[in-house]
Amino acid sequence: MGEKKRRTVPLRETYSQAAIHQRWRQEYRQDSWQRAFDDEIYDLLFQVLKPAGAWADVGCGSGERTVQLARRCPAVIGVDISPEILPVAAALAASQGLDRKVEFRCCAVEELSGIKAENVHCRGVLMHVPDWRTALDNLCRIVAPGGCLVLFEGNCRSVEALVVRIAHRLLKRASKLTSTDGGLEFWTESNGVPFVVRMADLNRLERHMASKGFTVVLRRPVQFLDVARFPAALRRAVALLNRAWFRLGLPFGSGTILAARKAGSQPLSA
Repeated sequence: MGEKKRRTVPLRETYSQAAIHQRWRQEYRQDSWQRAFDDEIYDLLFQVLKPAGAWADVGCGSGERTVQLARRCPAVIGVDISPEILPVAAALAASQGLDRKVEFRCCAVEELSGIKAENVHCRGVLMHVPDWRTALDNLCRIVAPGGCLVLFEGNCRSVEALVVRIAHRLLKRASKLTSTDGGLEFWTESNGVPFVVRMADLNRLERHMASKGFTVVLRRPVQFLDVARFPAALRRAVALLNRAWFRLGLPFGSGTILAARKAGSQPLSA
């Protein structure tokens, strides 16, 4: 399938599928040790940024990150392209007693119409959007002056990216590997619909954000290896390795926080 045809497929055809969200929950969000590690990440993030005001959690999925933000800020808008997953996220927020601080809206990252917040959080989302520039432009647009934009993205210059590239050359893989100006793109299909995962060129992301008036204030690996590449029995061990990598601040990790502040006055706290 050609690149032009892949890029015109509506993302809702893939990301509204309940099976994809369930798989992500199992791989990234349900292990208690991984949740504790995530709390450590967000504690550091808020300590460094000292953000004021509300957040938009764009690509909130089943709401685990939305809840983590809501524990640390006055209000959160959870945004996702899938109407099927939002009730799951709302139920999670309610179970944590945070439903008065959180609301959810169905919207694509390429649109974000009517979404406003002082700060924006977008974890593991741009890597699945073919037109990442439009998506990133929208994320930058809705951040208030002085507010923060926080991305969690893969790194095309990580050790894992090097190993994956070698494996693709030596082994027959179902996905197609393409090198683009945005990073390394891995194209496959989910129920017959094109699906992309991108290991980003973080330097290019930084330059694009700078062109929109943002200054990066934190760039730090949060994992050495992607836990989803491993069987369930090994994921806790991988999470422990990732936690050590994060605490030591070691380079060449596969997942990275990229946090930037928009030019302008800091918004008032809600």
